[in-house]
Amino acid sequence: MTVLRGLAALLAALLPMTGAGAIARWDGLPAFDPLHVAGAYAGERVCPMCRHGYDAGIVAFVPAAMPVRAAAEWAEALAPAALGVTDPRFRIFIVVAGPAPAPELVRTLAGGRDDPRWFVATLDGPALAEAERDFGRPLAAAAWGYVFAQRRLIAAFSADDTDGLPDAAGYAVRFLDLTNPAVPPGTDPEAVKLALWAAPDHLETTLPVVAAPAAALCLSDGDRRPLADALVYAAPDAGDAACGSAGLFQRRAVRQRWLRTDAAGCIAITAAPTASDRAWSVGDRLALAAYRIGDAPVFARLAVPADTTPVVLAPATAACPPPAGSAP
Repeated sequence: MTVLRGLAALLAALLPMTGAGAIARWDGLPAFDPLHVAGAYAGERVCPMCRHGYDAGIVAFVPAAMPVRAAAEWAEALAPAALGVTDPRFRIFIVVAGPAPAPELVRTLAGGRDDPRWFVATLDGPALAEAERDFGRPLAAAAWGYVFAQRRLIAAFSADDTDGLPDAAGYAVRFLDLTNPAVPPGTDPEAVKLALWAAPDHLETTLPVVAAPAAALCLSDGDRRPLADALVYAAPDAGDAACGSAGLFQRRAVRQRWLRTDAAGCIAITAAPTASDRAWSVGDRLALAAYRIGDAPVFARLAVPADTTPVVLAPATAACPPPAGSAP
């Protein structure tokens, strides 16, 4: 448990907030169309998130004016071998951002690698301007990278802050295995895929409840620590299994919601005027799964509360099975 807490703190430190336009942890990374110069898509404009975003990996932007030696050293820190990642679904996209990058820079980033998970591309002009708007950062001004899984941001990092990258990459692979596990040939991949596909790019932070008397739904783990900055899946509890978790994620429930807790581990409850496909009522049965960076997922069944008493979530056990593919 102490190791997990240390890992969570380290990964949290990798994600400084950089203003109103910055992407928050668990939000979806934007689509953009760089021109690939090395790797399987060389000569093509291929969107990393559109083609491979629902797996895991790193998108790293290298300014076109970055010194070649500094760029090469950063790239080495992002290599799968340096990260200790062997999963074939974890890919690295190096994107040189800005006009007229030095040919030596591109060759250095692209050359000498036969790993099919390594891609190098360039981005300039209107496509770069759009990406800078969507990422909320001047991508051609300073080296910056994003660890992702299932298109969701796990951690952001600069060229000067890569110490926690192996842990972030390891958690991204683990989160991918939890939410979209690899399946044997001939198996329907939809049978184990979590409903994260349905989540909006920017996660909601409120839960609408009819005539809600409570101000917030606050979540904690078994040690009573707030589940801060956690990804939370909420759906109707049909009582089809202990904790309502087995099979829950495959039903694509009408009122399923993907949410993010705040720094106190809470989700604000907002008053809904009438019952609807999106609103809950006090007493409705709810099943939750929460993912906090660095920790195993935790689960709970509960009635939508009428007060702000913290709800304690627990790891999966024999009496409380996780959804398919989600064993901690």
